[in-house]
Amino acid sequence: MGIINPLRPNSFMATYRSGTTRLIWLFAVMVLAGLYALNFFPIFLLVAVSLATSFAINRMHVRSVGVEFVLISSVVAGIAYGPWAGALTALALMSFHVAVANYIGPYIIWVIPEYALAGFLAGMVHWDPVTLGVSMALMVNAMGLFFTFMFNRGFLGHYLPYAITNVIFNFLVFRAAAPAILAWMGIYGFA
Repeated sequence: MGIINPLRPNSFMATYRSGTTRLIWLFAVMVLAGLYALNFFPIFLLVAVSLATSFAINRMHVRSVGVEFVLISSVVAGIAYGPWAGALTALALMSFHVAVANYIGPYIIWVIPEYALAGFLAGMVHWDPVTLGVSMALMVNAMGLFFTFMFNRGFLGHYLPYAITNVIFNFLVFRAAAPAILAWMGIYGFA
C-alpha cells in the first residue's frame, strides 16, 4: 500500500486511492475471469475491446466523447446468458473503467448501477438487439443526466456532449455489430 508520511497531507489520500483502485481492479478481474471460465468467448472479446477503449480514452484525454463498449458487452451478455450475466458484466467493466479513468466522486454512485441495470434489463426484455441497445443507451444517459442535474449540476455542461455522442455511438455500434455477434454466438438465428 505504501507508507503514510504525516508531513505530507496528501499522503493518506494517495495511499487510500491506490488501495481502492487495486480493490476495484481485483473485483473486476475476478468477475471477468469467472465469466470467461463459463465459456463466454464472444463476450470476452467484447470485454477486451472495452478494456482497450478505456485505456485509450484515458491516455488520449478525450473523456467528453461518448465512446465505450461497456454497454454492448453487457447487453449482449444479458441477451445471451441472462440478466445476471449482463449485470455482472456491466458492473465489472464499468468498475474497471472508473478505476482506469481514476474517477473518484459522486459519478460512480449512479453510473455503475445504471449500466448494471441496463445489462440486467437486457436479459429480461426480449426485443431485437438494435432496439434494445439503443433503448438502454437512452436510459443510461437519461438517468445520468438526471442524477448529474440533481447532485452535480456544475458537471452538466461537460456531461451533455458525452451523453449525446454516447447515444449516437451506441446506435452505430449496435446497428453494425450486435446482430452479427449474436449470430456468431448462435442466439436468435441472426445471419
